[in-house]
Amino acid sequence: TGQSRLKSIALACSLGLLLAGGPLGAAGFTAPDPGIKAMGLAGAFTAQASDPTASFYNPGGLALLKKGKLTAGLAADYLNESQYQGVAPGIGEGTTGQQKKAFTLLPHLYTVLPLGEKLKLGVAVYTPYSFKTGWDDPGTFAGRYLATRGQLQSYDVNPNVSWKIDGVRLRERNT
Repeated sequence: TGQSRLKSIALACSLGLLLAGGPLGAAGFTAPDPGIKAMGLAGAFTAQASDPTASFYNPGGLALLKKGKLTAGLAADYLNESQYQGVAPGIGEGTTGQQKKAFTLLPHLYTVLPLGEKLKLGVAVYTPYSFKTGWDDPGTFAGRYLATRGQLQSYDVNPNVSWKIDGVRLRERNT
């Protein structure tokens, strides 16, 4: 009937929205977003931008800060479990492997310096991508001739200048 078809479409759309709701990382390499305040707001920090992490989220927001500030910290990244299963026709057909549990600390530092009442300089140093892995028993791992361990650690240095312009207003024009 038409009503059951409508319910099926509504259910499919709801499931699609539910599955599309979370952020995705670049093949598991993306580090946690910087800043406790932004994390606490579930990433809805771009419009607020009220601390030095605005250099990451919205550099224009730096101009709204009244004084210089410094924010520094560490984010923890933990790889809990990863497995290898060799399937035909690939390497190690019929074998398995277990990765080591990996723990990485990712540093970040944000600062904003006033260069006048309306001009601010922001500098952000953070880790946008990180990955660390190794196999429990690399001597017997079927892929040992390809790789037994790996690590990716990147750092970004992001300088920003933000200028506050007073008197500019955007409004709807009546035609």
